[in-house]
Amino acid sequence: MARIANYTDLQAAITEWLGRTGDVAMTARADALIQLFEAEFIANPEMRTADMAKRFGVVLTGPSFLLPGDFLEIITAKVLESGQPLTYVSSQNALLMQVNPANAAKHYNIDGPYFTVIPPESAPIDSTVDIAYYGFTPLADSVDGTNWLLTKYPQAYLYGSLMQAQAYIGNPEFVQLWNAGLQAALNNIALSERNRRKGGPLIMAPAIRPQ
Repeated sequence: MARIANYTDLQAAITEWLGRTGDVAMTARADALIQLFEAEFIANPEMRTADMAKRFGVVLTGPSFLLPGDFLEIITAKVLESGQPLTYVSSQNALLMQVNPANAAKHYNIDGPYFTVIPPESAPIDSTVDIAYYGFTPLADSVDGTNWLLTKYPQAYLYGSLMQAQAYIGNPEFVQLWNAGLQAALNNIALSERNRRKGGPLIMAPAIRPQ
């Protein structure tokens, strides 16, 4: 089997390992199998790794702005100029804080794809909100057909996609087989991240863009 270096290679590897090379229907299904694996991967909280850490900065023109399309979870948020950290509050508590516009903006809320400084009446307009977050770019959306996960852990992509394929075909014994391989790969990722964290906290330089 050729090296799995990109999205196209992975699609070919899936049909090859299934013994379905040349099967047009399975080739067409490979996209969905990869997508299903990626959905399960990003839903796993243990897979929040340094490779997924990104930075995003917005100069405020209002209290809310749109989060990046690859956003999964906040790591830290702060007002860059003042150094004021922003802490998360629930939607219910956010509504209570809005009744006192004199409050300094020290919190945030996320509603769908939107990040809102709380209370919004006290949003520091023209200041920069700097966010460190976990994000993930699916292979289908990547510019060059690859991402950090495929580069470092191609076996996770392959085993995860094959597990989805066997579930689709209806072979439960093979689902268990490929799931075992997938879990071993995920355990390696989690172990690598735990070892990294022993070396100290994740530190990232700010990245700023206008809203």
